[in-house]
Amino acid sequence: MPVDLEPRRTRSMQPRTSVGQRGLRATLRIGLINNMPDAALQSTEAQFFGLLKGAAGSQPITVRLSSFPELPRSADKFVVDDWRQCCEGGTFYPLIRDGVLDRTHLHAEIGEIVNGVLAGRESDDERIVFWHRGFAVSDIVLGNYLLERANAKKLGRRLKLW
Repeated sequence: MPVDLEPRRTRSMQPRTSVGQRGLRATLRIGLINNMPDAALQSTEAQFFGLLKGAAGSQPITVRLSSFPELPRSADKFVVDDWRQCCEGGTFYPLIRDGVLDRTHLHAEIGEIVNGVLAGRESDDERIVFWHRGFAVSDIVLGNYLLERANAKKLGRRLKLW
């Protein structure tokens, strides 16, 4: 598979176009925004490219890598699942660690919106960044949902784990 990797972009850079191989389908262009720390970023991108190469066959692909470290501060609302957990690591943790992002930039934790304590989206043009560090309960709910769908379609197989 031909993969053309564009240079990492910041918001101020102009996009570079890429032409796929002649005689093949139109080039599929994928934008990947990743604001994780460098080590996690490299690992995630390597995994993403491995999956992409395995799935694309002869489809020419252009990947544009971008990062917007200012994103949470430029949004109309910045929402997290758990601020305390965000202060311990994750995508925007370097901004917190460096004092660039603090609790005053935060509109709400998702529970405050779900429970009606604070408003969520208030207009169609509002830009909201939701930083989801991950709730174990959401993983359990999603896993159960997928299991129920697989069982209903008689898909999958049982594995002995222990």
